[in-house]
Order: sequence, then structure tokens, then C-alpha cells
Amino acid sequence: MDRNQELWQDAIARRTRPATGNLLRFGRTGVLDVLNVEASLATTESAVAASDAAIAAVQVNVCPVLGGGSES
Repeated sequence: MDRNQELWQDAIARRTRPATGNLLRFGRTGVLDVLNVEASLATTESAVAASDAAIAAVQVNVCPVLGGGSES
């Protein structure tokens, strides 16, 4: 759960930074820099999604152990 929280905080921090598109448009950075930032953001968001999926899987597996789940 802590790792998931760290990943979300990282993704939020990346979204609140100045828009790289504006930096590119006004000649303040190069195309490769923008592409690297976008690739890094995509990697972080993918890690968040994988972490969310892992948490959901654990929660689903815990439910029957605690006596919940479907009744046959």
C-alpha cells in the first residue's frame, strides 16, 4: 500500500509541473526532453495501474478468508 501511495504522489507531482508542451512551443526545451518526460510519465502511470491491480487482487483473495464472498 505504501508503494502505491508513493506512485500516486509521483504521478500527481508530474502533472502539476509546468506543461512541457509550452516549454517546447516557446523554445525553452527540445523535443527529446519532452519525449523523455512523457515516457517517464507513462511509465509511472503504468506502475500505478499495476500497483492498483495488485492491491485489488489481494483484496479479492482476502474476502473469502474473512468469511465473505459468494455463497454457493
